[in-house]
Amino acid sequence: MIWISITDWGSFHKKSNPRKTQSFTFRVFWLHSHKSTCITNWSGTIMEAGIYGYTAYSASKCGLQGLAQALQQEVISDDIHVTLLFPPDTDTPGFEQEQKKRPELTSIIAASSGSMKTKEVAKICLDGIKAGKFTVTCHFIGFLLSIASSGMSPQRSFWLAFVQVMFGGLMRLVGLFFQWDWYKTIEKWSKTKKEEANSKLA
Repeated sequence: MIWISITDWGSFHKKSNPRKTQSFTFRVFWLHSHKSTCITNWSGTIMEAGIYGYTAYSASKCGLQGLAQALQQEVISDDIHVTLLFPPDTDTPGFEQEQKKRPELTSIIAASSGSMKTKEVAKICLDGIKAGKFTVTCHFIGFLLSIASSGMSPQRSFWLAFVQVMFGGLMRLVGLFFQWDWYKTIEKWSKTKKEEANSKLA
């Protein structure tokens, strides 16, 4: 089995028209074994729910879902499976640096989903790729978000398809409660900052 990082910053060239180039910010991995081949897109829970402070980042990650859906249709006849990974915040040196730079409010909102250890995320993702899953989530909140944002994504598991159909509406309701909590947090934080600014001017 070979797992090679193809590109971190690159362009996706449509096979149907080589003259057209669509640029994305994404990580692509090529996984090959004696049984099948898998193209893996490394996204994140930020694709399932955009949050404060990640405007441009969320846009690039959300684009991965459409890319993966279309690409799966183009390569399925060659027995190539596409997998979209949704890892949460992961304890890496890069994430440690990110925490120092990102807005305070972003850290407050992101804390609701927590973070995971690198080895734990890697094992879950690799197991999901080997199983041929289209979407791979790493914790319970990520799983709930994947149901809410499944849309037109292919589903190879009858059981998971059943769960998405039966609980999609409920997950939308849960998502609204999350949104309500986030917006209340933003309102409270903004009010506090304005009061601090006014007190300094007084």
